[in-house]
Amino acid sequence: MHKVQHEKFIVDENGKKKAVIIEFKDYKKMLHLLEEAKCIKIINKGEQEYLQGKLKPIKTLAELDK
Repeated sequence: MHKVQHEKFIVDENGKKKAVIIEFKDYKKMLHLLEEAKCIKIINKGEQEYLQGKLKPIKTLAELDK
């Protein structure tokens, strides 16, 4: 049988849910997924700009300092 996890919330003075409390390990997993998604977005943006001629390829790392 799997463990059933009940959600815990932080509520305001009116009883409205403002935040959900999660375990730290779940937070780390979600953060990792968000970082991966951000990297993919950056790569895709770079590809688009390169194809549009906005970015030029570099031959050496020294060119990055310019």
